[in-house]
Amino acid sequence: MATCKYCARNGLFLSVNTYGLCSTCNNQIATESRLYLQSMNDCLKKSEATSKILDGARFCDRGIHIAENLLKYENMGIPTTTVKPSEIIKIFNAKKTTFIHDGLLEEVCQAIEKSKLASTTNGKITVLSKAILKINEFRKDLKEDQDLDMLENKLRKEIQQTQFNSYLEQAKLAEFKSNKKKALDKYYEALYFLQHDDIDDALQSDAINTIETKIKELS
Repeated sequence: MATCKYCARNGLFLSVNTYGLCSTCNNQIATESRLYLQSMNDCLKKSEATSKILDGARFCDRGIHIAENLLKYENMGIPTTTVKPSEIIKIFNAKKTTFIHDGLLEEVCQAIEKSKLASTTNGKITVLSKAILKINEFRKDLKEDQDLDMLENKLRKEIQQTQFNSYLEQAKLAEFKSNKKKALDKYYEALYFLQHDDIDDALQSDAINTIETKIKELS
């Protein structure tokens, strides 16, 4: 006695196809599959056509969501598309990762350029900090991602360098104006910043020696 793999109907007069589906379920699944496949292709085309790289990641999300609707059939051994839904999800996930990496790299590069044009230290740091927030928005999509870590570290080093340069410039300006007390204060602030913040070792070693020498000269 035949039993439909999907709806579980059975009976002496029920016929099923090669995949164990009755005609009703076969037609229903075939129709769904065509519609989902069309939608997934549409998401793929839109993701590749968008000029905004981060928008491409969102089209991939839609494609993943659509493909997930077909997973129940794959798990039951019912074919729906030439490429299995689970493989389609992997393809969209890979494209999404690429979109996010490329998009955030572009964001970071733009932020660094904008920060250089800002007229104040706070303005420079604000631009860089916003880029860090943008990276963190995608942490939920790409957890424990080394590329995101690398981009965030790059921005944090830029912030550190910007803050340190500000202290240094203020100290040099005060020194140029023969304001020894203010110059010493700023050099001490720079030294404190280097010794108490999570500063990159490459910045610390040479800078600390330079500042300590300056402090000795002015003292």
